[in-house]
Amino acid sequence: MESAGAGVDTVRKGQRVEKIFQAMRAQYERTKLSIVTINGCFDILHVGHLDLLRVAVCQAGNDYVFLALTQDDYIRKTKGANRPFNCFADRMQMLLALRYRLHVFPWDAANYLDFFSRIPCPFMLVKEAEYVAPPGMERIPHTLVGAGKRLGVCSTELGKKEYGG
Repeated sequence: MESAGAGVDTVRKGQRVEKIFQAMRAQYERTKLSIVTINGCFDILHVGHLDLLRVAVCQAGNDYVFLALTQDDYIRKTKGANRPFNCFADRMQMLLALRYRLHVFPWDAANYLDFFSRIPCPFMLVKEAEYVAPPGMERIPHTLVGAGKRLGVCSTELGKKEYGG
């Protein structure tokens, strides 16, 4: 993977998800610790996102967090034509500016279960405390790590205030 700055790696949009699985397997084989994953839109980066990322980074220790960043077309399909407020490239750039040890990669959130079922090693999934797993996720071996959610802090609500949408 190509280095994008101090302690940050990215996967170019055109690369296949198998490269991510290879990186996950290599990290697991090196450490024998569960890898840490997080996923989402991260549309308007806010303090709630930072809370989730801090929990994920703490769980990962000195290793990378694998962040599956939802692609624009899926966000438009599920949240409306006026979304995302920030395009994929801008959202990725904002995440990389945080300088956490991240593997950030595009993912097709429509294939949620398929993606997580193919992770080739033990993993933790960091989500907000009220996360409800989609049907079938209970069959995929993983550890769910809940992070608190700040009331009233989400991209949709912030977008309504800031962009009228």
